[in-house]
Amino acid sequence: MIRVLDCFAGIAGFTLAGEIINRRIGKQIFKTVGFIENEKYCREFLEERFSGVPVYGDIKDVSTGTLPGRIDLITGASKGAGIKGERSGLFVELLRLFDELNILQIRPPVLVMENVANLLVGERGNWARILFGELSERGLFAEW
Repeated sequence: MIRVLDCFAGIAGFTLAGEIINRRIGKQIFKTVGFIENEKYCREFLEERFSGVPVYGDIKDVSTGTLPGRIDLITGASKGAGIKGERSGLFVELLRLFDELNILQIRPPVLVMENVANLLVGERGNWARILFGELSERGLFAEW
């Protein structure tokens, strides 16, 4: 079973996609073991819809010690445009959490991120260079 941490979850698009896959193949492949979502309305929805799955607020307050065991897949849907800034800078926090898991040698084999608007053209392509560079430094590759 693939244990998923759904970051910047909103109303759980990645998790719902996993549930659809589970139903189609007739067994549980994906299991969301935690959500990270800072928006109050979304947290309330997640807590009601996915009772029993921990919902964490600000990713800046989440560390490996607060997570529910092994994580195989981290998903992230950045809500801000670009790589820099208060909300879009959450990309840096997502990488921090990934790095913490790596240090503990429980590195998730997969990091799935939703693309953000203007990623390829932001700051004349600098946003894309930053993102791809950070992923490459961690031994990851990007599919577009």
